[in-house]
Amino acid sequence: MRQVVSDTSARTFEILSEIDETVGGSVWLAQSLSATTVWIEKNTKRIKLCGCTMSIDSDNTCSESLGFSQEITNSFYRRLIRSRDKSKWANNNDVLAALSEALSQLADFHNAISDLRWAIMEHDANLDPASDKHITSLKTTPLKLKG
Repeated sequence: MRQVVSDTSARTFEILSEIDETVGGSVWLAQSLSATTVWIEKNTKRIKLCGCTMSIDSDNTCSESLGFSQEITNSFYRRLIRSRDKSKWANNNDVLAALSEALSQLADFHNAISDLRWAIMEHDANLDPASDKHITSLKTTPLKLKG
């Protein structure tokens, strides 16, 4: 009988430890994403307000990297949802709350990356001399069609 109680106590401690690790990891992820999102949003505003006359991403490497980051973030979001839904701790309110907060912060992070990417592209497009030209007539505008 003593061995059964000891085994049950050990298993209960193991379960509580796993729940604590899941909650702790999810909270850490949410806090890290939140801090990074704040940094991205701050720099997005700086780009929108800077008025500088130099291109930020003339070769599109930054935009491509940010786009790739969005894809990875989206993939991670979908995996985290699947993990949450299949978790053996799915009925634990603390686990669900921590995972839901991590998912919310991950969505905010994804949106901040998107806003930063667009701010950079718009900034550079506004510096492009071609963006000042307006088409007034198709007769005077040469069209190059890919075929």
